[in-house]
Amino acid sequence: MNRPFGLSPGWRSGWRLSCLFNRRVGLALLKGLLVGLAVAMIIGGLRLGSVEDWQYWMSDYAGAFLIWRLLLYAFIAWG
Repeated sequence: MNRPFGLSPGWRSGWRLSCLFNRRVGLALLKGLLVGLAVAMIIGGLRLGSVEDWQYWMSDYAGAFLIWRLLLYAFIAWG
């Protein structure tokens, strides 16, 4: 008897939650979160206004951007 993918042996009783929370789904959610953060930072940067405001803001958050870049490069190198 063939069962649909991801269903337990008593598949008529419902889906197994473990098939929804595996490593692949977790990595996809993490990557989506990182992309969302990048988009939010870009939109936030566009709303600042003048170049002087942007330079002031960038000098305040240079440490956060260093951490962001290091994490981004680590995830890219990881695959």
